[in-house]
Amino acid sequence: MSRRVVLICGPPGAGKTTYAHTLGLKVYDVDDPHWTGEAEYRAAIAALANTPTAQAAVIRSGATATARHKAVQLCGATETIVLAVDPSTCADRVITRDRHHHHRELAAITAWWSKYSSDQSEATQPAQPAPRRTKTPRTHRSTSLRDRHRAAIKRTGAACHLCGEPIDYKLDHKNPRSFVADHVIPLDHHGPDTLANKAAAHRACNAAKGARLIAPIVRRSGTLD
Repeated sequence: MSRRVVLICGPPGAGKTTYAHTLGLKVYDVDDPHWTGEAEYRAAIAALANTPTAQAAVIRSGATATARHKAVQLCGATETIVLAVDPSTCADRVITRDRHHHHRELAAITAWWSKYSSDQSEATQPAQPAPRRTKTPRTHRSTSLRDRHRAAIKRTGAACHLCGEPIDYKLDHKNPRSFVADHVIPLDHHGPDTLANKAAAHRACNAAKGARLIAPIVRRSGTLD
């Protein structure tokens, strides 16, 4: 049997694990509970590079071509598959899974797409069309639903998920430091208008972010890159 090690990359919710199990290979996924951490997982996939009869599917994030190249070298991958699934589909899957830290995964989706770079030597298999950067017509949004979402987020007293600083929820709505509910994956990038896709933010931070796909990063300077 010839050696086969398939590197599978993509954002959270892309279906990497599901795809890996269709290949009939042993699946290496860092999210499996039997791994004690990243170090043990890396050691296991590194061993594959020196195994002549290896039959494995290795799952990594691999947003950039550089990151994927390093992963290929680490595990000795014979082929690379990139599941470039659009942010909206990924978000719907993450929300449906109803994991406790879905906001973290939603942020990871935006981070993956903001860094993504393609490589013509790799096989790219989008389960859905890649996200278009053109604006799409806005659908009518329920004011009562928006107010319920705002109230639910306000009750948490959460800090701004973009700058990390506290929010004074009593400030007038015109104040740049006042509270707004930010769409983690923007509507212009087909993000769902659901509570799970919303997080607390300062009005100024929300305006600075705009419709960009960026990860929430603490910026003590008050600016967003």
